[in-house]
Amino acid sequence: MFITKKIILFLILIPGLWGFLFAEWEQLESGVFNDLNAIDFWDVNTGITVGGSGVILRTENGGLDWDVITVLTDNELNDVCFVNQNIVLAVGDGPVILRSVNSGETWEEVTVPGLMYNLYSVSVHSSGTGIAGGAAQTILSTENFGVDWTIVQTDYMGGGFWGAHMSSSTIGFLAGQNSIFQPLVARTVNNCSSFNFYAFYLNDNGNWHEGKLYGCYFFDDVTGHTAAARWDGWGCITHTTDLNNWNSLHYPNAFHNIDFHGDKGYAVGDNGIVKYTNNDILEWVDDFPGVTANLKSVDVLQDHVYISGESGMILKKDEGVSADNSHLHFISFLQNFPNPFGNETVCDQGTSIVFQLSEAGYVKLDIFNIKGQKITTLISQVLESGEHSVQWIGKDLPHGVYFYRIRTPNGSLIRKMVKMR
Repeated sequence: MFITKKIILFLILIPGLWGFLFAEWEQLESGVFNDLNAIDFWDVNTGITVGGSGVILRTENGGLDWDVITVLTDNELNDVCFVNQNIVLAVGDGPVILRSVNSGETWEEVTVPGLMYNLYSVSVHSSGTGIAGGAAQTILSTENFGVDWTIVQTDYMGGGFWGAHMSSSTIGFLAGQNSIFQPLVARTVNNCSSFNFYAFYLNDNGNWHEGKLYGCYFFDDVTGHTAAARWDGWGCITHTTDLNNWNSLHYPNAFHNIDFHGDKGYAVGDNGIVKYTNNDILEWVDDFPGVTANLKSVDVLQDHVYISGESGMILKKDEGVSADNSHLHFISFLQNFPNPFGNETVCDQGTSIVFQLSEAGYVKLDIFNIKGQKITTLISQVLESGEHSVQWIGKDLPHGVYFYRIRTPNGSLIRKMVKMR
């Protein structure tokens, strides 16, 4: 395999490949089989996911590749959040709090005297004010970017807080369950100096259900959504505009997390359930990621959505993707030449795949067979701007149709080629 400069040939788009190569949702290769309980991205490139046995994965290219970070704990990590470009926090069983000041490359453990219970959730605003929640309805607060933590409350009988969201520098929410199995929301509006609590039941046409809130997102001090599981295994997406009255939408699978970017929201849960909305409180639409795994966490960016779940699952959706891929303005992807290839006259030469980058960036180029099985990776590196070509021989492979896919953190492009006898 070699990369060299080539003459640009011509542009052609091959439609109809969405089924297995250009699906709206793409399953990324995490390289692990641990459950991934939480995922968070700072920008389109840099993201962290954490999970079972203390696993921490980090990407710098939008999830195309993930590095396993040396961990400080074997305990389950349950949540992660970027505070700013450099500071990242993760919490988990033990209890444990981990803090990074270099975008997740290395981590240090934060000690909280008197902390006894597992931590499930964390959210810290870019101002440095934040909250964490855990078992026994434990609430922690920080005012200095997670360097120090104060125990606000702990050691209640049962319950806990599995979701956390700082909606501003002074307003924060925790979502969970109280001691009598009611969904419970805790709110602070004064930099975590004090909290008010709001317990309710999940109302399904007059049938009131106990349950647990696993995630929450609030737009202001009273308006927001939660992701919930009923006591009988069903799930709910709840909405409130005053914290005293809650509208609940009920579905056969439990929900584990919810996130918004502007008006665009996603909720994920068991058996691959994904719902999305444009902030219509009464209408959440089915999305179909094509998996049946339990999905644990979702992070919604402006043009991308990331989901993590059990057994190392990471999903990505490029919301800017369209049939003509016009959003990928910095890539010109040209048909391979020769095509078809592999006949008697060009058998030893294979075929050249040519593309052009208007700006430098990370590129991954994979070859697939007609079944959608990956044959090989030809490129996985940062390339300079300009025209590039890579040679593929395809030796010892049967004749037939093959596909090549180029991926960047901003999306994918696909072409078809034919190998002759």
